[in-house]
This record gives sequence, C-alpha cells and structure tokens, in this order.
Amino acid sequence: MPVPKRIARAEGIVSRAMLEHVKITTGDVEGAPEDVMCEAYELALTREGAVIKASSEKGKRYALVTLNQLKALMGTAEVEACTIRDWPLY
Repeated sequence: MPVPKRIARAEGIVSRAMLEHVKITTGDVEGAPEDVMCEAYELALTREGAVIKASSEKGKRYALVTLNQLKALMGTAEVEACTIRDWPLY
C-alpha cells in the first residue's frame, strides 16, 4: 500500500464497525498543491466514523479506495483515530 503524504494522529480508538459510517464533504485539502487539488483527499477516522473531504469526485473516489484498503487490513481490529491527507506526486 502506498504511504500517504501526511498522517496526523488524533485522540481515541476507532472500531471497524464505525468505519461503515461515512460522511463525505466537499472542500480543498490543506497542504495539497493546486495542480493536484482535484485528486487530493482528506480521510479522518473518528469515533463517530469516517469523514472524507475532497474537492472533486476523483478525490472522493481515492479516499474511498484508501478507506476500503484500511478496512481490509484491519479485519475486526481497532485503529487509532487519525487524519490522512494524500494527493498524487507527479
């Protein structure tokens, strides 16, 4: 699995079940270069569920791919709450 550009830990533990609750919002991703903003995403794993922020459908799709990869790796385990920000590097 590729390594995201930024991962920031947050307080708390997130259960696999909570990651089935996904909220998707639209907006620019902090730190992403303007030329790849349309592919950038932010994925926050919180006690309330997953929150995706992206400025385009392509960014939202990449965030969902990452979320699904994480869920597959987790199995039934729990993970630390965190925020992942990623974008392509051309």
